Amino acid sequence: MEIHGANGYLPHQFLAEGTNSRTDQYGGSPENRARFLIEVTTAVAAAVGGERVGVRLSTTQENLTGLLEDGPADLVAVGRAFIASPDLAQ
Repeated sequence: MEIHGANGYLPHQFLAEGTNSRTDQYGGSPENRARFLIEVTTAVAAAVGGERVGVRLSTTQENLTGLLEDGPADLVAVGRAFIASPDLAQ
């Protein structure tokens, strides 16, 4: 199963600083913005098995349906926060 974290889908909207203006635990820092995708990925892996789950991320700036990226450095920081999550290591 592939979780789509790119191209303007809901997980991507949480990842992108330009669209995520939340002030709770899902907004602000790259780690917080990656939290939603981490939780979705963890839940899907628990349901179908981690070996059957993939996540699509975009490494390019996009302007899809008003979704604005702040730049490559921010994209890398959010991607690293997602990949480095200890919740995904299980």
